[in-house]
Amino acid sequence: MLVKPQTSNRKLDRLERAIRRARLALGWERLWPRLVPILSVVGLYVVLSWFGFWRLGGDWLRLSALAVLGLALLFSLARLAWLVVPGRLEAMRRVEVLSGLPHRPARGLADRISPVADDGAARALWAANQARLYASLRNLKAGAPRPQMAERDPNGFRFAVPVLLALAFAVSWGEWMTRLGEAFSPVTVAHAAIAARVDAWIDPPPYTGQAPVFLSRRTGEVAGEPVSVPEGSKLTVRVVSRQPAEVTVNAGGAATALAPKEESRAADSEDVIRSYEAILDQTATIGIADPDGTASYPVTVTEDRPPTIARGPLTASRAGSFTLGFDVTDDYGVTEGNVTFRPAEAQPEGARPLVEPPSLPLRIDRAQARQGVATADGRLEEHPYAGLDVAADAFVKDAADQEARPADAGPMALPARPFYRPLARALIEQRRLLALDANRRDIVALALDALTVAPEQIPDSGTYLALRVGYHRLLAARDDDDLREMLEYLWTVARAIEDGDVADAEEQLNAARQALEKALEEGASQEEIARLMDELRQAMQEFLESYAAEMAERGMQNMPMPNDPNMQTMTEQDLQEMLDRIEDLAELGDRDAAQQLLSELQQMLDNLQMAQPGQMQPGDQQMMEQMDELADIMREQQRLMDETFQLNQGRR
Repeated sequence: MLVKPQTSNRKLDRLERAIRRARLALGWERLWPRLVPILSVVGLYVVLSWFGFWRLGGDWLRLSALAVLGLALLFSLARLAWLVVPGRLEAMRRVEVLSGLPHRPARGLADRISPVADDGAARALWAANQARLYASLRNLKAGAPRPQMAERDPNGFRFAVPVLLALAFAVSWGEWMTRLGEAFSPVTVAHAAIAARVDAWIDPPPYTGQAPVFLSRRTGEVAGEPVSVPEGSKLTVRVVSRQPAEVTVNAGGAATALAPKEESRAADSEDVIRSYEAILDQTATIGIADPDGTASYPVTVTEDRPPTIARGPLTASRAGSFTLGFDVTDDYGVTEGNVTFRPAEAQPEGARPLVEPPSLPLRIDRAQARQGVATADGRLEEHPYAGLDVAADAFVKDAADQEARPADAGPMALPARPFYRPLARALIEQRRLLALDANRRDIVALALDALTVAPEQIPDSGTYLALRVGYHRLLAARDDDDLREMLEYLWTVARAIEDGDVADAEEQLNAARQALEKALEEGASQEEIARLMDELRQAMQEFLESYAAEMAERGMQNMPMPNDPNMQTMTEQDLQEMLDRIEDLAELGDRDAAQQLLSELQQMLDNLQMAQPGQMQPGDQQMMEQMDELADIMREQQRLMDETFQLNQGRR
């Protein structure tokens, strides 16, 4: 098979183009390893210039560095003399190898038939050979240049110069062209002597919210009027000069010299940067003296007075939740506070209280932190001190950690939820006595035993059994931990007697409400808020059903309510509409308003019309009289035990 001339010409053109590309690739593979050192030396010069290296020393350092760079550049340029230009045969061989052509067909096409064998048969064989060679010239590849720099520089030092160039360019921004010529300028000209620079400023404490006060820019400026700064402000003096400066703080007639806290050398001169710092606690005069001049700056320091606090009104709901207000003032705002409720009446010597006095944090509105009201919001109806006369031991602090406590405003009754049934009230009173002093265990046990003397007066056999169990558990208590468990047990029994099934439903409702409050405060997702809202709706429905059933059992569903303006009458629809509003506010992102509305919902539930005093079940009036007599006996026994204890102490 013969090859058409047009086909052979096209294939020869492709071969020639591939050979030219191969020669270029080979040339670059040999040239680039020799160019990298040259470019690195030039780049290193630029890096040193942009970093201001030529400003660091004298002429000898500058000339020595230039000599080293010059020799390195000459050595790198000399390597170009040994650069060998790739030939045609090398390029042809590269194409054959990269294209996978066996038997060197590219070189075979350059061969010519010998004149000696120029006959018909030889020409036919020659033509067939040429056709085979042309047919093999497919997918010719010259390949991309491969300088093999990774093998020549395995540690990657060649990348250091470009990175340094980028950093140096940022450092020299604005004068990069000027710095490139500094290597060929005398150092004495580049570093003319400059005057010392002094920067002095005062930073007020962050909690004051005041901006820094700048005293001076350079030494020699005329001092202005005295500046006023808060107590605890930080003075900073920054001096840039060759010789140290003298910085003094003259307060109360005594001058205190400040020592440099930090020292560092300036990047573009032989000057040293020195920083002086001091805390200003009283009015003073700042003096700064250096070889170029002196300056003084009077500073008036205003005292940071402690906060003040006074007890305000107490508002309580029928269910025991309350808000206790405190009037607070401070120069820059109160930051924290707390109130602890301690028994107002002194306890007998040697008393062993089973619980810590309840404590609540004070909620302080940031907008009113300087002068406003701090409130303690809480529900302490489950604490044994609920209903007891207590002293409110409060304190507030400001950002300077100064503390203030209110003057004694007298005792106050710690709000408690009401218990109308005599048996429940008796249990709560005995629980309080036991919590105040574990030594009264025997008296409380005697009271529990007395409550079950007449089982026929207790209509519910489960209540009678619970009282007997409590009596035996109290006698069997081995330590204070067992007695603390008895406090929880007595509260549970008292609530069951008073509320019946409503107690469990109310507990679930409070748990659902608190979970929603926590999620709103912590910024939970909308999906989590929606899930907690569903749980609150379900708990609300169960509570209302239990409440209605309890009222029906007591025969009070149709009884007239007393004329009390502080009580709120509501319907189930009112509660559901409020829940819808809370959910809408949460979805709109106004979670503060949602939390406020949730608090109002709790207040409405606290004020829900419950069984009123005087609406007792049959036998309750007689039991009330018996409980009063029993309480008188218990108090007399306690008085005798206290006297006996004091006599024993006096004999020791």
